[in-house]
Order: sequence, then structure tokens, then C-alpha cells
Amino acid sequence: MVGRKAGSTDFKYSDAMQKAAAKGLIWDEKNLNAYVEDPKKFLADYTGDAKAMNKMQFSLKNPKEREDVIAYLKSLK
Repeated sequence: MVGRKAGSTDFKYSDAMQKAAAKGLIWDEKNLNAYVEDPKKFLADYTGDAKAMNKMQFSLKNPKEREDVIAYLKSLK
């Protein structure tokens, strides 16, 4: 998943995620960290749409937990 273009798998993504993908969002560590910390804010900032809605229902405020999730995602190559 790390290094992959957003919205590039067979899933019905939210309009906001599709818009981010169209703008070229790539899931690098920096973007994943910001997204997992606050998905709504990340997509609003990335797309420039303050009302951007997405399907992510949780966030991880703890930096160590985000680091662990990203390390796991990096291992899925």
C-alpha cells in the first residue's frame, strides 16, 4: 500500500477520496500519518474542500500507534 496511488484498488471510494486520487495522492509515510491521525482534516486539506467526507470511521491520535500501523502497511509489499 505504501507508494501506491490512492483509490487504485477495487473499492467504492468516497467522492473526497476519488477527488484526492484525481489530484495525484500517493500513499507515502507522511500522507498516511496525516490521514490516519485525522482522515476528515487530511482530505479537506488535500482536496481544498472543507466539506470533504470520507468513509474512514476512526483515527489514531497516538503517534506510536500511527507509526506501528504504517510499519505494518509497509510490510505488505
